[in-house]
Amino acid sequence: MGATSECDGSPWEGAMVCYLGAEQRRALTILATEARGTTEATLLRVHGFTFELLTGLMAMGLLLWRPRPRRQADGRSR
Repeated sequence: MGATSECDGSPWEGAMVCYLGAEQRRALTILATEARGTTEATLLRVHGFTFELLTGLMAMGLLLWRPRPRRQADGRSR
């Protein structure tokens, strides 16, 4: 289920043009519709994306990983 992308330097200074595969577009669409994002486990197990696909999107700067805040015993964020 891996997907490939093709990125080329753009004629505009510092810009990058990327052509995304269908699975990459599907992953970004799912993430864009989730108000609070989703977990890696959900993307891998439920939606069937590969680790390589997700890390590829991160390498292109299209996907960010942000750890969730830890909760204290009383339920408050640290």
